[in-house]
Amino acid sequence: MTKLAANTFVSKNQFLNHIKTNCKTLNVDHLYGYMFHNYHSFKEQEVLYPELLKARDKKIINKAGISLYTNEEIEDILINYSDFDFIQIPFNLFDNASKRKELLEYAKSKNIEVHTRSVFLQGLFFMQSKLLPEKLKSLKPYLEKLDVIKGRYNLTIETLALQYVLQKEYIEHVLIGVETSEQLMNNINITLKKQKVPHDIIDSFDISEIELLNPSNWN
Repeated sequence: MTKLAANTFVSKNQFLNHIKTNCKTLNVDHLYGYMFHNYHSFKEQEVLYPELLKARDKKIINKAGISLYTNEEIEDILINYSDFDFIQIPFNLFDNASKRKELLEYAKSKNIEVHTRSVFLQGLFFMQSKLLPEKLKSLKPYLEKLDVIKGRYNLTIETLALQYVLQKEYIEHVLIGVETSEQLMNNINITLKKQKVPHDIIDSFDISEIELLNPSNWN
């Protein structure tokens, strides 16, 4: 699976060849999925949308997708570009069901897969609340609530964060980043244990500092 890099402009006539070149780079005959890097780059090159669907018809890719961020972007894609097979969005303990559930259930009803990223919110959930940088200090009360929850239910923060997302019936795939093989194996083991998490409590988190849910705003 790969995507059209942001600020990479490809002509309509060359797009299929561009995707085929991606296949060669990855040493595969075809791709499971190919997606637009973000909503802005998609809108700038919307002429490539039918070409991406053509790549799917030609079996160069299995699924066509797009990476999104805001609910407004998600809504536009679900309503006006429903030939996409999947959307990839952030979803985690803070950027959670209170903000996304209705839209994601709508996506599922339209047979559009939901793939999520940012499950650990760029490592924020591992930070000690007392060591937060000034810009993120308004999130301290929420991190302290997570500490209480994981203690009450005897869960690690990795388990709480991963299982919260994995157990949502409207989410098909969860993308994680790792730096070591040990981290990868630990995350795999967490998914296999399937420990219950208190969804009702986490779903009730309604973070008002929405801009801080996007790590690109952290500077």
